[in-house]
Amino acid sequence: MQEALYYSIVTFSSIYFFRRAGLNKLSILVFIIFWEGLFNYLGNLVPGLWEFFKIFFFLYVFYYMLNHLKSKYLVSERNFNLLYLLFALSFFTTHLLNSGNVLTILSQFLFKYSAFFIFLFIIKALFQHENKMTYVLNLLISAVFIQIILSVIKVILYGLKSESIVGSVQYIGGGAAVVLTFVFLIFFSIIQIEKRFKLKKYIYLLPIIISIASLKRAPVFLYPVFYFFLVIFPYKKLSLNNIVKYVPIVLLLFYLGVRTNATLNPENSNWGSFDLKYVTDYMVEYNFGTSKVSEINQTDNTSGRGGSLLLLFQPGKLGLQGAKEILFGRGIVDYALSPEGRFVGGKAYGIEHHGLLSSAVVVFYSLGLSGFFLMILMSLYIIFLVRTKRLLWIILILYIFELFLYGNQLFINHASGFIIIFCIYYSNYFKERDQVLPPVKCINHEGQGKIVVC
Repeated sequence: MQEALYYSIVTFSSIYFFRRAGLNKLSILVFIIFWEGLFNYLGNLVPGLWEFFKIFFFLYVFYYMLNHLKSKYLVSERNFNLLYLLFALSFFTTHLLNSGNVLTILSQFLFKYSAFFIFLFIIKALFQHENKMTYVLNLLISAVFIQIILSVIKVILYGLKSESIVGSVQYIGGGAAVVLTFVFLIFFSIIQIEKRFKLKKYIYLLPIIISIASLKRAPVFLYPVFYFFLVIFPYKKLSLNNIVKYVPIVLLLFYLGVRTNATLNPENSNWGSFDLKYVTDYMVEYNFGTSKVSEINQTDNTSGRGGSLLLLFQPGKLGLQGAKEILFGRGIVDYALSPEGRFVGGKAYGIEHHGLLSSAVVVFYSLGLSGFFLMILMSLYIIFLVRTKRLLWIILILYIFELFLYGNQLFINHASGFIIIFCIYYSNYFKERDQVLPPVKCINHEGQGKIVVC
C-alpha cells in the first residue's frame, strides 16, 4: 500500500515536470534519466516493461547523440573514443571467454557502461547553444528539487526505516542516495557561477535529506567536509566571518547525522545519543570487520569493503586463477543472474572474504585488470576535463571514495553521471567566458571611469 501510494506521487511528479518543461526531445531525455526508478517499479507490475525501458533508454540517448553529433566533437575527444573502444574490446573479450546470457551481457554494456560515454557528447553539443544549455539547466533544477521533495515524502510514508527507493531515480537498492547527495551539492555550488541563480546558503543543506531518507551513513561524515569546501570556503581565502557563521553548521550537520541514523548511536534509534567513540568503532568495524585498528586484516580472510581492497593484490582469494582470468575476469553474468543473491564474500561465490566487497573489487572480479583500468581511465578522462582546480579535486575525491569504498555510482548511475558531466561543462563554459570577455568600464560615485570586472 505504501509503495503504491509513493509511486502514484512519483507519477504525478513526472506530470508536473512535463507541465513545467513542455514535451520535447530534451525534456524526454531528462525524464528517462531521472524517472528511471518509476519504470523499474512498473516492471514488477507489467512483465517485460523494465527490459523494454532499458532498450528504449539506450536507443533514445544514442539517437539523440547521433542527431547532434559533429565530426569535430569526435576529433576533439579522440582519446576518450579510443579508451571506450578499448574498453568495449576488453568487455566483449571477457564475455567470449565467459559465455552467458547474451541479452544480459548487452544490457550491462549498453545500459550500464555506455551511457556516460554518450552523455559526454550530448552535453558537449548542448553547450554550443546557450539557449539549450540554459533550458537543460532549468530542467535539471526542477528534477533535482523534485528528488528532494520525493525524499521528504518517503520519510513521511515509510519513516526512517527503508534504504531502498531513492526519489524517482532508483527503485531497488539505495546506493544512489549517497552519490546523488554529493552530486546535488556540487550542482548547487556550480549553478551559482551565473548570478541569476544565486542560492541561499540553506539550500545547500537540502541534498542531505536524500541520504537521511535512505539511512546512508557515509554522508554523515563526508557531507560536512564537502559543504565546508563548496559553500563556506569556495574561494582561496577563508574569512573569519565565514568561520564564525558557518563552521557551527558543519559541526551541527555531523551531530544531527549521528543522532538520526539508527546505526550510528548505541540506542539504534532515530534520535539516539551522540557517542563519538561508538561512531568511530562502528565505522572501522563496518569497513574492516573489527573495531580495533591493530587487528585489521590480521586473520586469513579479509572483511568489509575496506578490507576487501587487499583482494586486488590477492586475485587467488577472489577465485581468479591464471593470467587469463586475472586479465579479463569472470564476467558479469557469473553474479548478475546467480541464484545466490547479493554478490558478497563467502562460500556462495568462492571468495575468501567476509561481507561486502568494494566496487573496485567487483569490477576487477568481473572485468579483470584490463576492464578495471580502462574504466578508471575513462572516468579520469572526464574528471580531468575540469579547468577549475578546486572542482577537479572535489570530483576526483568523490570518485575515489565511490570506487574504492562504495558503489562506483558517480558515472554509472545515469542521473549522477549526467549531472556531473553537465557541471564540468557548465563550470568550464563560464570560466572560458570570463577569460574571453574584456573588462567592463564602470563609473564610480565621483563620476571618474575606472576599469573593473562588473
